[in-house]
Amino acid sequence: PKEARLVAVAVSAAIRCEYCVSAQVHMAKQAGASDDEIKAAVQIAAEIQRFSTLLYGNDFGLKKLNKIIGKE
Repeated sequence: PKEARLVAVAVSAAIRCEYCVSAQVHMAKQAGASDDEIKAAVQIAAEIQRFSTLLYGNDFGLKKLNKIIGKE
């Protein structure tokens, strides 16, 4: 349950829903998440959003990414 709430915090932050963030942070704390864990979930969401924008905006391409991460 705690991990699910932390995922929900990250998604709420990524979609910029202030109502969702408020509710999900509250529920994450009720499920035992610490402030540091909540901050980490938000940081992960921010990193994914940042890199997605950079890669997409620079026309990086899925084939190139798959080659780098060893999927091809």
